[in-house]
Amino acid sequence: KRQKCAPFTIGLLITIYSTLDLSTSLHVEVYVCLTTSFYAIIQIGELMVPLLLSFNPQCHVKVSNLHYDTDHHRYKVVIFHLPQTKTSLAGE
Repeated sequence: KRQKCAPFTIGLLITIYSTLDLSTSLHVEVYVCLTTSFYAIIQIGELMVPLLLSFNPQCHVKVSNLHYDTDHHRYKVVIFHLPQTKTSLAGE
């Protein structure tokens, strides 16, 4: 087993954000994954795969798992379904 890592903090997210170039789609994608996993309190491995070849549509989030809505403050939000998690094989 690997040694436990220190948890992500808002300060760390700000530091990472300050080094990204958000005019680059890859940097935007990285930041979206980091902030989503941070605020959804999920592990980054539930959103990302280490290699493209290890992607499994039965387990990993795909475009068809996304839908757009408006919250009670009328902000646009993206809602995604996790097809599978460690605690729920049926997804959340």
